[in-house]
Amino acid sequence: MRVSKIQLRFLVVLQICWFASACDRMQSAKPEETATAELSGLASQTPPVVEDPEGAEPRPIPSPEPAIPPAVVEPVRPPVSPTWPLPTQVVVQTLPGRYGWAEGASWISEVSSFAFSDGSKIYLWKPGEASAQLFFQLPRSVNHGTVFSGGWLYFANRGPADVAKLRVADLHFESLDLRMTAGGVLGRPNDLDIFSDGSVYFTDFVANGRDRPANYSGDGVYRRRSDGRVEKVIGDLRLPNGIQFSKDCQWLYVADMGTDQIFRYHVGPTGVLDGKKLFYETNEPGHSVNGLALDENGNVYTSGRSRVTLLSPDGKELGRISVGGLETVNMAFGGRDGRTLFITTPNSVKFVELNIPGGTCAR
Repeated sequence: MRVSKIQLRFLVVLQICWFASACDRMQSAKPEETATAELSGLASQTPPVVEDPEGAEPRPIPSPEPAIPPAVVEPVRPPVSPTWPLPTQVVVQTLPGRYGWAEGASWISEVSSFAFSDGSKIYLWKPGEASAQLFFQLPRSVNHGTVFSGGWLYFANRGPADVAKLRVADLHFESLDLRMTAGGVLGRPNDLDIFSDGSVYFTDFVANGRDRPANYSGDGVYRRRSDGRVEKVIGDLRLPNGIQFSKDCQWLYVADMGTDQIFRYHVGPTGVLDGKKLFYETNEPGHSVNGLALDENGNVYTSGRSRVTLLSPDGKELGRISVGGLETVNMAFGGRDGRTLFITTPNSVKFVELNIPGGTCAR
């Protein structure tokens, strides 16, 4: 069929119009793609506006939700109050100096200083001073607990086995007579505390059976009465370690490293123990219980492999104080208002300011 010139021109015009329309459609698609790319890459920019197909007011396209970081699990804390021990922010500070094995934490009120042992050396640090000063050189190493009472600083010595004391006023040093009333000998005294009548309660254990002395009286808690008699008062713990009386002297807490448990005992007016109760156990592989400290509200602090754990008077965990993953060994409350918790680690001494002062058995 022959096509006239008019028909040919008409077909050419139709092709040009179709091509122009296709180009317009392609150009109109580019801004939408660009907006989408900017929205996904720069969520902080002002979101684009789209028209509602039903003629409503323009509304913004919602920006994509930002990525949610993993949740940080922390102890649930009520507002800071006189009854809540941890401040809103716990700041751990370090006492200048490095030590071979810091132990035996005590606050000596007579000289307003913190005392701790490093082998056979006793150091004192007064808050505000640049560093701790050597206070006394013991005749032998003190590897574990100390406590200050009635002008004396008491020591638990693991080798040779004894409990000694140092009078702070004139540096008079003496060992206590620990001959057992019922016979037998001690192994390695570890930690100690003083009852209101002046009796010394101390833990004793020998972890390695080969080191047990002949006629060993056995792992347990012992009491040296003010009249010099020594008796075993607890004998069913595996590795008794930290020991601490409550402020009212009515409760005794003992940490058992052999089972990672803390037990509580009722204390009668004459110091007799009864009513043993499981107070706390870690149930956490790799963690342990070691030293103990109490505040005046009855909250219990226990040291361990990587932190200090804070427990309520009924044994519920309230929080944790981390010291950079270091093993925490011994603790003592002190400072100007009694609210500083001093913490010994193997090579250093840490301290934190808390809301509630420490509480020790009236003596």
